[in-house]
Amino acid sequence: MASKANKTSKILFGSSSNNIAKFYNNRALCDTTIAALFDQNISEDNKIHCVYKVIDRTNGFEYWGKINTASFSKFRKYVGSGTLLRYMIAQKGIHNFEQHFVSFYETRDETEIAERQIVDETYLKMANTYNMAVGGTNHFKESKKNFHCKNTGKTFKCNHNALDRILNTFDHFAKGISAQDILNSHWMNGTLKTLVKKQQITTVWKDTLGQYEELQVPTSNLIQYLNAGYEVKSTKLWIHIPNQSIYRRGQNWKQIQSNTENVMHYIQQGFIAGRPPRMEGAIIDRNWKANKMKTNKRNKKPLQTQSA
Repeated sequence: MASKANKTSKILFGSSSNNIAKFYNNRALCDTTIAALFDQNISEDNKIHCVYKVIDRTNGFEYWGKINTASFSKFRKYVGSGTLLRYMIAQKGIHNFEQHFVSFYETRDETEIAERQIVDETYLKMANTYNMAVGGTNHFKESKKNFHCKNTGKTFKCNHNALDRILNTFDHFAKGISAQDILNSHWMNGTLKTLVKKQQITTVWKDTLGQYEELQVPTSNLIQYLNAGYEVKSTKLWIHIPNQSIYRRGQNWKQIQSNTENVMHYIQQGFIAGRPPRMEGAIIDRNWKANKMKTNKRNKKPLQTQSA
């Protein structure tokens, strides 16, 4: 049996009828009039270039989008790719939405310009809309902010201008990536697991009267081997302070020079070898140091020179 997410995707992207009410010039459309509208507005490149608006009947919120296609099936069924719009349709049901074909154009570029003129940064700040990025294709180059649904744990990305409006409008959304998505991310289940597994073993070496010895030892026992005269083979070593609920790189989690004197220095401060145990539920703030440096740079005042 198909999952709810798969069914919603099919509804929105046209592999089944979406049953959304459609309008043009404030007149309701049936299958016959939709076909006639398609035929009347085919451009010279044999495609439809259209700007449309979806309206949420429950609260009046809207979503602006564009269609550029040679497929009548897509023109008839396509509603939009906006993730917040798709989420709301899945939550409320598509019968609570209606789609209005607003204007038709001769080229794709004209739809890009028209959508960008409507959905600009001011619109994202002020309007009751499910749009989360400026119109056109330039939004793929924008910096995005994360927010998530407190109820489902689903995480979204949006233009920074839209974030405050969304959080102030909907009580069930909160800033940042949800804990659920963090735990299910590729970083957690792929890259990090591999790194954690590798970090369980550290290579050490010792040269005793010309006799070179190299061992693979448990990272948890590294201090015993350092005390016995071994050195860490790698030039760098990850360390962290144990039993922390949040790990901030550069603060209680860092990479250091692996010479024994330096490692011992940090061990005396409470650090132990290895990466932090994120797989045990600790939160990792990998950007803490970079963000701190940016803040310090912004707050740094220029030196004042004394006049002669």
